[in-house]
Amino acid sequence: MFGCLMCGYFVSKYGSRRVQLAALAALTAFIFVVFFAPNLPTLVVGEILCGIPWGILATTAPAYASEVLPPVLRTYMTSYTNMCFIIGQLISAGVLKALSTRTDALGYKIPFALQWVWPVFLIPLIWMSPESPWYLVRMGKLHEAEESLRRLQSPKATNVDPQKTLSTIIYTNNLEQQLQVGTSYW
Repeated sequence: MFGCLMCGYFVSKYGSRRVQLAALAALTAFIFVVFFAPNLPTLVVGEILCGIPWGILATTAPAYASEVLPPVLRTYMTSYTNMCFIIGQLISAGVLKALSTRTDALGYKIPFALQWVWPVFLIPLIWMSPESPWYLVRMGKLHEAEESLRRLQSPKATNVDPQKTLSTIIYTNNLEQQLQVGTSYW
């Protein structure tokens, strides 16, 4: 819950890509807490700490997908990000069932350790992905936003002009700024 609440502030300040990378790095570190927890209170604190980056990732991933994908794919990919959480729950249920007969410490440590697999794949993928052009426009980095759009659009697409897309993003951003005058996170 706290990760979801903090996400909006962090994404507007640092961008989706950086926030996702930081959340994955924090999650990787916090898994050490739960894996090596010597007692129940430490395990609880570790779980609470893991919940913050999980909340950030659960909120940021669908929003990032909706900002960088073409409209035709947005519905599928934003739904897919939510489906990944369901698939993860099914995988975890299978792992827990397989380890339920273990009576040693690895019976509860292995499920935590398996979480280290995902950042190994996700961090390089997110590192290589472009920043959201919407965020770059909000930060006034128009040239970088255009470069991001060029990376996101297929070079074979002759009917898509990055300049027109950028103009639409700038126009929409200006409208949003006019609508949020006088509002704050507080």
